[in-house]
Amino acid sequence: MLKYTLKRILIAILTLLILISAVFVMIRLLPGDPFSDPKVPAATQEKMREYYGLDEPLHKQYLTYMSNLFHGDLGYSLRTQGRTVNEIISTAFPFSIDLGVRALLLAVIVGLLLGIVAALNQNGFLDHLSIAIAVIGISIPSFIIASVLQYLLSVKLGILPVALWGDFKSTILPTFALGIGSVATIARLMRTSMLEVTGEDFIKTAKAKGLSKGEITMKHQLRNSLLPVITVMGPLVATLLTGTFVIENIFAIPGLGRHYVISIQTLDYPLILGMTIVYSVFLVLMQVVVDLVYGLVDPRIKMK
Repeated sequence: MLKYTLKRILIAILTLLILISAVFVMIRLLPGDPFSDPKVPAATQEKMREYYGLDEPLHKQYLTYMSNLFHGDLGYSLRTQGRTVNEIISTAFPFSIDLGVRALLLAVIVGLLLGIVAALNQNGFLDHLSIAIAVIGISIPSFIIASVLQYLLSVKLGILPVALWGDFKSTILPTFALGIGSVATIARLMRTSMLEVTGEDFIKTAKAKGLSKGEITMKHQLRNSLLPVITVMGPLVATLLTGTFVIENIFAIPGLGRHYVISIQTLDYPLILGMTIVYSVFLVLMQVVVDLVYGLVDPRIKMK
């Protein structure tokens, strides 16, 4: 187990290095320039490029950036004067993690319950209701759901705030808009997985032993149905916890997603890289965790 864990960590570090290098090169291939502005004199633009080291050859910029990165320095934002990328991320991250945890809890709890209820009531009313919710959650984009919720519950009925992030009431709409798609995904996977497990030989054996339906469901069906759900949890958790660009912009939440969108629009190279690193670390870390959880949920999976 320890050997496998170390191996996965090394692969994760290598993956991150390759990803950071690729993004570093690709963003500099984008058309445009962070300081190109017809209202700014050419001499001033050149001074700004020189100040931030953008006049250096690409390989020197890369080596400088990686050297600073290994010391935990993500550089200065090109557009937000006097603010480091570390400072921007540390300020925005709590909002994204707060929203992400709420959406994740909603997705896991409601998604698993819907999937389990649907599987136990196959072809019944609850099953059809669960499928309908899953189809709506998967088919309709989150920004459409968010806009409809804002119009109905905020503009028309005045029940909940339209935007911003403050008290509990202001968190309900963005949490639901962000989490509903994940609810649908988990519910659909859980239902399908449980129905597949129902026909397995070990379930028939459990029934032959005279175990109750509740014991069979809790001890055999649930545990053996979780692997497909665990598989999608890696990227799902990373996405939810680091904030989504669209939802944070719609609800004016000052999280990572909002800064990410602005950094791309303004070609803020250090901020783009910093946000990418944060998301990538979460994504790679969750994939490692998922691989390790496999062995705990299903002992038949060997960690080598």
